Amino acid sequence: MDNFSMEEIHEAILGLSFEKRTVFNLYVVDKFSHKEIARELGISEGASKVSLYKAKQTLKELLLKKLNRG
Repeated sequence: MDNFSMEEIHEAILGLSFEKRTVFNLYVVDKFSHKEIARELGISEGASKVSLYKAKQTLKELLLKKLNRG
């Protein structure tokens, strides 16, 4: 992560789908638990966990692409 500016990371987060971005922000930024996210969004805890996992994977892919492009 040290290779990226906050602007680049923010841009990558904005590249996530609405659901992934929402779960990611609630979990990472707002420090909600999966139980709290599930209750807020009307989804299961499992769906929250899957969305967070997919969000992290997508962010990794987006940032690696950016890194490889220079």
